[in-house]
Amino acid sequence: MRHVCSLILILIHAINFAAVAKSSDINQKKKSVYIEGYIPNPQAPETGVRKVYLLIENGLIKKKSHSKFVVQDNVRKITEKQYGPMLLSSGFIDLHGHLKYHVIPLWKEAQGQFGNRFDWRAKTSYKQNVTSYLNNDALGSSSDPQSLYCQTYHYAEIKALVGGVTSVQGIGQDSTCTAGLFARNVEIQSDYNESTDIRVSSEMINPNSSNYLQNSILPEVIRNNQSIDAVFTEKLALASETSTTVPSAFKSFMELRTHYLKYFSRIVPIGDIRGFIAHLSEGRRQDFYNKLEYKAARVAGLTQKGLIIIHGVGLDEQDFIHASQNEINFVWSPFSNLLLYGETFDVKKAIHYGLNVSLGSDWSPSGSKNLLDEAKIAKKYLSLKNEHISDRKIYEMMTINPAKALKLDHKLGRLDENYLGDIVAFKLKSFRSNPFTQIIESHPSDIQFVMVGGQMVVAKERLTHSSSNFDSLLSKDDLNKYSKCSVYKTTKIAHGLLSYSDLVENLKTVFPVLDTPTSCNDDYYTQSTQQIPLLIKNGQLSQQNDDQESQKFYPLNKQLQSLLSPNHRTND
Repeated sequence: MRHVCSLILILIHAINFAAVAKSSDINQKKKSVYIEGYIPNPQAPETGVRKVYLLIENGLIKKKSHSKFVVQDNVRKITEKQYGPMLLSSGFIDLHGHLKYHVIPLWKEAQGQFGNRFDWRAKTSYKQNVTSYLNNDALGSSSDPQSLYCQTYHYAEIKALVGGVTSVQGIGQDSTCTAGLFARNVEIQSDYNESTDIRVSSEMINPNSSNYLQNSILPEVIRNNQSIDAVFTEKLALASETSTTVPSAFKSFMELRTHYLKYFSRIVPIGDIRGFIAHLSEGRRQDFYNKLEYKAARVAGLTQKGLIIIHGVGLDEQDFIHASQNEINFVWSPFSNLLLYGETFDVKKAIHYGLNVSLGSDWSPSGSKNLLDEAKIAKKYLSLKNEHISDRKIYEMMTINPAKALKLDHKLGRLDENYLGDIVAFKLKSFRSNPFTQIIESHPSDIQFVMVGGQMVVAKERLTHSSSNFDSLLSKDDLNKYSKCSVYKTTKIAHGLLSYSDLVENLKTVFPVLDTPTSCNDDYYTQSTQQIPLLIKNGQLSQQNDDQESQKFYPLNKQLQSLLSPNHRTND
């Protein structure tokens, strides 16, 4: 990959760090900006570009025209004459992340050999090289916005912004940590000026609850044509009478299921929830455990409209048909899937059934640096598999598709009037070639600026000079001090909640090796992105060994198939 150069990360000082709300930073009143650039030609989007003129006011695209218009002298201006031709896009939306882990480099044991997510979670080396760092008491807690724990989120947002991502997912319950930062967070409704929100769960189904489901619940559901709730109630009553117990894992599953069903009852337009994001069916397609998760969720009544599934690798034809009928959304993370399992989501089949698919970068221990990298990996994978999906469709997986999944496509995912002023500008390399291809094949060094709500958060140095009518907010931090990448000598980073140098020095006291913000100085990462054929091969070779372990869930697969047959009543 080409090196990132001359990027300026402008993360403005929060005057009162602990007290400033993040939403006030993103949505505060800002100076107006006039931008000249190019977008895909509306008449023939994949064959060339057309000039566009935008006026950003108060964080929104106030005016969009294909004809030049006059603005007041005090409006900031980005013109083609001054800065050259730029290819404009709405900011990217990353719908899958675990932000606090973005400080950790790739886990080197991930070579495509695992069957499902519970296989690698049990590995000692995973615990030593990934989770142990985040369990360090020295990090402090999310209740303290100035803690090292919260600084991991600051670092993660920098990585996202450098790659053109303006909306991220994955803060969990740690919204306090993102106060004062400038990427929007999917879980924070005020970042989008919304009164409705998104709910998130790390998982719906797990092996512990599945064991009891297989051995004690579903046999009676099938035999007596009862509901899961009825059998569970009987089991609790019997346990009370006989001084036996129902496993706590299954009790927890049923309690969470009650919460999840309430979420679905509150999906807009009926209620106040726009969607429910959950990991489901993460592993190999033929892994016996991974195959059952979607069906188990379906039998439990949890595959409803409003669900946004992360991964979904284990779905079969029947599952895709059902998902399509229920308008379920999917988030595809090809690099993470390939590194861990040597296999990934059947995106071509999902598109065939009309499903809405978005891209997600996952996390740095087994994922890409940012969504721009993930798009390149998606394209490379599809080429290796001889599966044709256009660059335009891949581009839409980073823009309008996630906006639709979040039910924000009326204000996000496009460059249009009254949409949020979240913009990423690339160097335009050709007036006549496919603009979507140009974007996907661009490198972070091709990014001219990134705006969130009309506020420039990443920019080439020349765009920040006061002579160009922009406030100069540059600090003197030198990225080269923390990397082997010499082109960082020209990359200056402004102070955010902390200066970048302070942020790095602080995190290095807990994390001996920080994951780099871009790929240019990460040889192992670059090498891994080039080994997709080997990862696929490793996955195929490991499948036979994994079958024996996952074989114990074969009966549950059969039970679920029986319950989902046309002749049996289900919770659908």
